Amino acid sequence: MLSCKSVSKYTIDEKPLIKTDSAFYGVWKAVEDTDKANYILIQSPYDIYHHVDWWYHMDSVKKRTYFDEKFLADPDRVRMAFAKDVTMLNDAYEEFKEKKDHYYYITYFNRHGKNPLYQQWHSFLSKVNNATFLNVPYRYVPIMNGHANGPSKVGFFFVRLIKISPAFDSITTAVVSDTTLWQLTSSKEVRDRLTKNMNKPTFYSDTLHFYKVSGYHLSLEESKQKAN
Repeated sequence: MLSCKSVSKYTIDEKPLIKTDSAFYGVWKAVEDTDKANYILIQSPYDIYHHVDWWYHMDSVKKRTYFDEKFLADPDRVRMAFAKDVTMLNDAYEEFKEKKDHYYYITYFNRHGKNPLYQQWHSFLSKVNNATFLNVPYRYVPIMNGHANGPSKVGFFFVRLIKISPAFDSITTAVVSDTTLWQLTSSKEVRDRLTKNMNKPTFYSDTLHFYKVSGYHLSLEESKQKAN
């Protein structure tokens, strides 16, 4: 999908500034995808964390019952699991509160629309002048004989939303293709680089045209039924 040559250590904005638009949520397909069953699902933070939100707002008695039913046969395990799970759930709820207004979660299903290859990448939008870019996390781990082999590369790549239809049912995108992004040392430098070059056709690659096939976005598994 993307070589590791056009990756930045920094996002365009140090933190998200643009609130999410629910019109982007749903099932999308790329005109250029040779397998027409493949698709992309865009979800909201609530889709990812609604169970955490539900748990967090239960009263203490229901919370205790919830864990006791799972581990009733071993009281010591109940206490240990409760302490561990409460910490994890509280952490997840804090993440939900942080991301609920500004992030999109993107999953690409390949293998005839059955396999979530890139699963729930948390991404956000940035404006550079009048242009809109998507900041997408990236992680590359070299694999040899089924095992990690060499240092991983973690950063971000950027997708420009070139054209969005008024009905939000089609989008044209292109990936920023700049091998010097990795050398930049701040979000400000990333923004300056995009500002200087964003109107050059050679600054982009992999132009794709997406069309929306469904507004459904709650579940990864159920999205397969909506997509095909």
